[in-house]
Amino acid sequence: LARDQRVIAPDMPGFGESSKPVRPLHAPYYARWLAAFLDKIGVERAHLIGNSMGGRVAIETALRTPDRVDRLVLLAPSMAWKNFRQLVPTARLLRPEMAVLPIPIPRIQVVTTLKLLFANPQRMAQTWIDAAADEFLHVFGSPQGRIAFFSAARQIYVEDASGRRGFWDRLPGLTRPALFIWGAQDWLVPQAFARHVVDRVPHATSVILGSCGHVPQYEAPDRVENLTREFLAK
Repeated sequence: LARDQRVIAPDMPGFGESSKPVRPLHAPYYARWLAAFLDKIGVERAHLIGNSMGGRVAIETALRTPDRVDRLVLLAPSMAWKNFRQLVPTARLLRPEMAVLPIPIPRIQVVTTLKLLFANPQRMAQTWIDAAADEFLHVFGSPQGRIAFFSAARQIYVEDASGRRGFWDRLPGLTRPALFIWGAQDWLVPQAFARHVVDRVPHATSVILGSCGHVPQYEAPDRVENLTREFLAK
């Protein structure tokens, strides 16, 4: 997209080389951070493209500050769990700060887990998988990085699904044009979420890609680029 668009790809707080704040890393916090980030770089209004938690942050930003958002491209965005919420009370009790203690993870386990994100990991160059594993271990190697990782993962699971602050009851308030792209073989954000999105945001566009896992921009880059360009050009 950078061939003909101004593209900005920041590391959000808690990830990559950005700072690792010891605080709840949930969607509302990131939405406020993103608005401040846009102010800092002088961008009044932008298209937001996000994968997984990045997609959830894009949705939250559009719900809270729709005037800052033009269009949304949401690649397997993380959603509040509608089922399997039995462990939410336990998860709320587990503090991310416990991760200040070292947690040894064998590199082979990281590589194996990364490959599970793809319907067909053989499509990915091994050097890409190795680089992703090295990046994860680099960030996860620091206490602040571990705390941030578990804080973000915990918030995804414990987020309210219904009620005044519930994700699914707020989602119909998404007024900005949105393109949802799902992977048919995604086990982290199953394509079953697509029908719930269609029910609550009927004006959104929803596309399911066959033979695709959780990161469609890597497994189906040409298809995702074409869908994105067509949608942003409308």
